[in-house]
Amino acid sequence: MEKKETLQDLVRANGSLQEEMARAYIRQVEVQLTDMHRQRHICHGDVRPAMIVISPDGKARLENSSLVHAYSEEGAASDLRDLQAVCQYVLTGVKVEGTKVRGNETTKDEGTKDEGAMELGNEGKKDVSTRDKGDGNVAAWLLGIVGFVMAGSLFWYFFFPKSTPQSIATIGKRQFADFEYEGTLKEGVPHGKGTARYPDGRIYQGQFLDGKRDDEHARFVYADGNVFEGIFAADTIQQGRVVLNTKDYYFEGTFSMGRPYTGFWYDSSNGKKVEQVINGKEIML
Repeated sequence: MEKKETLQDLVRANGSLQEEMARAYIRQVEVQLTDMHRQRHICHGDVRPAMIVISPDGKARLENSSLVHAYSEEGAASDLRDLQAVCQYVLTGVKVEGTKVRGNETTKDEGTKDEGAMELGNEGKKDVSTRDKGDGNVAAWLLGIVGFVMAGSLFWYFFFPKSTPQSIATIGKRQFADFEYEGTLKEGVPHGKGTARYPDGRIYQGQFLDGKRDDEHARFVYADGNVFEGIFAADTIQQGRVVLNTKDYYFEGTFSMGRPYTGFWYDSSNGKKVEQVINGKEIML
């Protein structure tokens, strides 16, 4: 049986991850936790890098936990704190485990440097301990944003369940500065399901969140006719599949700046892998 690669393995092998890749992985796990908390009414209880499996096509999946327990506000908050600690780990290589709830007991691990993350190979990568202050500032900024969003989501869920006002939503067509939009609007900006058409031929179909493209199942047509289907978040392509306009090949994995970043290219005729993409570099197989 093939060994599963975890997020911890990935960081140990390659060092701290780039911001967009880290954001994609964290978002995927956050979606899983949200489903556990709100739909299944359970808490995971063991959110950590070694429990997050990265599939060959670049998707992050939270493994089942032996510490899973019935939903509670304290347990949900603990899961989110642990996810924030995972975010810090993938950005800096420093593992800081959050407080975990296990029945009536609580345990807390002290922050430690992950020794494996120090071995970054010989391709000119820096030891995480020698990164410049600018990298540290970016990591600290992203961690702060993640923490704020998680805390805000938790507060909204507990105190304002199912309270999104529908009366302010309208359906219409509007011309914006860089695209023509047709779909649901809230206070004059795209919010909900809609289609954006750009002057150069690009087309986005999917959900919007306060004017930004944000959907787990979006469809996006590039100006050259290539078609992407997958996750959009914070107005950018995160993860999914892109099929070339010739339909001869397709890529599955994560994206950075709209381009394949980590994953594989496949031959459409037989589904066989033809190239691997690692950190934006293509390697023939």
